[in-house]
This record gives sequence, C-alpha cells and structure tokens, in this order.
Amino acid sequence: MKMSRIVRGLFCGVILSALLFAGDAKGQIVPTIFARWSVETTGTIGMTDGEFAGIYDSDFSLLQSFTLPSIPSSTQISSQASIWSPNLQYIHRQVLYDDTYTGPSDYKTLLQVWRVDTQELVFEHLGPILSATIWNQQGTQFAFAIQTGLGSANVLVFDTTGNLINELIPPIGGPVSMIEWNANGNRIAFNSGNNLHVWDFASNQYLTSPTDQFG
Repeated sequence: MKMSRIVRGLFCGVILSALLFAGDAKGQIVPTIFARWSVETTGTIGMTDGEFAGIYDSDFSLLQSFTLPSIPSSTQISSQASIWSPNLQYIHRQVLYDDTYTGPSDYKTLLQVWRVDTQELVFEHLGPILSATIWNQQGTQFAFAIQTGLGSANVLVFDTTGNLINELIPPIGGPVSMIEWNANGNRIAFNSGNNLHVWDFASNQYLTSPTDQFG
C-alpha cells in the first residue's frame, strides 16, 4: 500500500511536470510525456510520448501499445501533444502548425481522436481551435472552443463517434481559453473573456452564474 502511494506520487509529479512544461515561448503545446490514471481500472496508467501510446499495469508491464500514424506535412508542424481520455479508451492529439503551413485551408490546428483498441480514427477537425480539448470524466464526450470571428468563440461538444452534441454560444461573447466538466458530465463550464458560463445538458440551458471578472 505504501509503495503504491509512492508510485502514484511519483507519477503525479510526472503529470504535473508535463503540464507545467507543456508550453513553449509562444504558449503552444510541445511534444512531451503525458500520463493519466484510468478512472475505471485501479492501477492502470496510460502514457504517451509524441506518436507512441502505451497502457501499463501497476507493475509497469505494457498491456497495450499504439503508434499513431504520422501527421501529413510533418515538416510543417510546430508542436503537438497526444493525451488519453479518462477511461483510456481513446486518445487525441492536437497539432499546431507554424506560419509556413500551406495546406488546403488557412487553418493551422488539426485535432484527431483515435479509438485505441481498434486503432480507428473516429474524429478529425481542421480549424481554428482556441483551447485545449477537454474530456468528461466518463470518457464519452469531449469539448473544445473554435473561433467565430471578431474575437469571439463557441464551444463544440462531440461524442466518441464524432457526432456533434451541441454548439454552445456564450451569452456574452469573447475568446474561450478554459473549459471544465463537472464530475458526472451533465454540466460544463467555460469562460468567454472574463465571463463565466455554466451549461446544463439536462435542461439544455445556461445556469444563472457570476459573469464578471473571472479571468
């Protein structure tokens, strides 16, 4: 039991270090090791490093591995990260292109979601993504913010089959930089500028919440 706590403490430190040093001078995500404990299986951890992903047990024996396919136009990539869903069933990567990107559109962010057991690409989005991609704790839905023009953004919520669940338009416009789910996944909170908004999926509406100076 004591050794288990020590191991968990060490990996919490790894996770914290990865998060603290995940931004470069421009605030972009850079390739690094990301680790996440499974919310479903005790002692199981997923780790990623660039294109390699592995699931390990508490003795650090490799249970399953997955190498993500190379990104198209890899010479144009300025940074990327691969991150697990909380249930370790999916992994997503968010690739940021530098200013020399000459792809099929003006957008410079590519988001891909892969199902690990089948190694199937279940979702892909090429567009102006403004925030990190955030999973609910159940690993069944994920959300991210997209630019809509004039300094504003909406939050898109998808399920793991790639279906759009909702596009949340903030009642007060502004850039969205932070998104967070509650524990059971029936509410999601995000900012637009310094304003805080909480969406309730059951009632399909925003809750009354403070809106000023939540930078």
